[in-house]
Amino acid sequence: IATWNGFAGYGQYQLTTKLSAALRAETFNDHGGYRTGYDQQWREGTLTLAYAPSSAVTFRVEGRSDRSNHPVWADASPTLRNAMQSLAAQVLVKF
Repeated sequence: IATWNGFAGYGQYQLTTKLSAALRAETFNDHGGYRTGYDQQWREGTLTLAYAPSSAVTFRVEGRSDRSNHPVWADASPTLRNAMQSLAAQVLVKF
């Protein structure tokens, strides 16, 4: 029987009328590796800063950290790692 479960929590704080910060934390347990290919416990945390100079445009910068109890991520070396960090920049345009 394929079994997996997880939990996520999100929070956002409006620092000013144009600037906000958000925090997200998630856990994911993939028993038997049915979803990810690895029998693993995955933890993720993300911090996002957003600046909205107008109601139509939002700029966001996001830092994320992922961790697993097994080495599942590849990088330039031939060895898999059990952690990965990433940084993203986004521009959202509403129309």
